[in-house]
Amino acid sequence: TRCRRRRRGRSSSGWAGPPPPRRARSSIAPAESSIADPASLTWSPPSEPEPPSSLLPLWLVHRARALLPVIGHSAYITLASGFLMTDVLALRLMLIGGYSGLVAFHALHERPLRIPFRWSVFFVVVNGVMALKLVRDRYPGAFGEEEESIYEGCFTQLSRGQFKRLMALATVETLPEGAVLTTERAACPHLYFVLDGSAQMRLNGEAVAVIGRGGFCNTLAYQRGEPGTPAYGTIRGRSPMRVVRWELAALRDLVASDAD
Repeated sequence: TRCRRRRRGRSSSGWAGPPPPRRARSSIAPAESSIADPASLTWSPPSEPEPPSSLLPLWLVHRARALLPVIGHSAYITLASGFLMTDVLALRLMLIGGYSGLVAFHALHERPLRIPFRWSVFFVVVNGVMALKLVRDRYPGAFGEEEESIYEGCFTQLSRGQFKRLMALATVETLPEGAVLTTERAACPHLYFVLDGSAQMRLNGEAVAVIGRGGFCNTLAYQRGEPGTPAYGTIRGRSPMRVVRWELAALRDLVASDAD
């Protein structure tokens, strides 16, 4: 009864008690449902694997599958060994072997990677062409007895192919004692290489040098590279001589066409 009187007293006095708490309005919009409409869900059968696109017959690919690690490792070991070679021909041959192994490695897959396969084929072809050029340069064919003697005696710094091309333009001559090879201030169209004997060069009437075995005559005219260049001095044989003679114009054309 006392509590009722207190409540009546409060209401009669005009105080109705604390206002009811207000619900806070959320500033976050309700999230959309992440569940798709069941009506829009359709069943699709699992995609079938792509058929094999091997470059070789499948029976061969399946039989060689166990050898693929051996082929791959061998190919890369061969490539690494090639980069250690100091001889250019050996380097080319090792690169051919290594890239050929990579060609086989890619070709023996059911779904080979076409880009590495094609680049490996390209490198095999490039190195094969360069190796063929080196073989032709080193082994151009047998020399005659005289050419072999000249090469071994004076031109071993050239490859055998270079020497063969050089001698194709040359003429080997035997000159008597006193033969004049060049005349001072007069154009001479030849370059001489002394095989046997010796010659004396005079400049303004004075002996200035003796050119013996392994020496060149008329080098100044060749080095200047201009037709009609006069000889530096007069060169005359002191004894019977064997010389190799080249036409300057043909020799310049050979050097221009063969950078090596």
